[in-house]
Amino acid sequence: MSRDYEEDQKNELEALESIYFEELEILDEEKRNKFKINVYTEGFREEQDGLCCNLVFTYTPKYPDDKPIVEIEEEINFESNIKQKVEDAINSCITENLGTEMIFSVVGCTQELLNSLFDQIKIEREEQREKKQREIEEIEQKKFEGTIVSVESFMNWRNLFEAEMGIAEKRAKENEANRKLTGRELFLKDQSLLDSDIRFLTENGDSIENVKIDESLFQNMDLEEDLPSGDESDDPDWKPT
Repeated sequence: MSRDYEEDQKNELEALESIYFEELEILDEEKRNKFKINVYTEGFREEQDGLCCNLVFTYTPKYPDDKPIVEIEEEINFESNIKQKVEDAINSCITENLGTEMIFSVVGCTQELLNSLFDQIKIEREEQREKKQREIEEIEQKKFEGTIVSVESFMNWRNLFEAEMGIAEKRAKENEANRKLTGRELFLKDQSLLDSDIRFLTENGDSIENVKIDESLFQNMDLEEDLPSGDESDDPDWKPT
């Protein structure tokens, strides 16, 4: 006895309309051999977030012994190779169920795949969110840690700072001036130190004349450089040789 394909298709479509009464739409009312079913991930309609598409089915004359025509349309949030994965899953499901009414199985395997793919997308979203949060926290942490200073980086900073403030130039001038002063001039440079020593002696009842000088301390000094040339010295202790 030959199979009544039209009757089988009619009965299946009626069953599908009762199952997917909100998702199914007949596209050919006269022949009733073409229709689409909206497939989406859990919570898509409430949250407006997830994966969604329409599966457009067309019965072939000898369906279900022959494969139906299935098209994927109006994809939402299909990234990368999601559509290809859905097509592969549908073809595999059709092959496994060839010879029996299979539309319900095709819709079911598609929805299961979309849920699985979207779960992976949510995991990736969370990983990206956590990565971004870590980057923000690292930036904030660096504000408190400051910059690690090495000897080399400190010396570079100090040289630059001194150059900007004129410290290096001032120090160089002072060193140059000190190199030109004789030992006597360096000693007499700080008048406050000299006055302090005299005050200390007089307060203790001593006189400057009674101070004993250890001449050995000055043996290595070139005193001639300390003495002014000529006879017009203002130093009362100076005596010509």
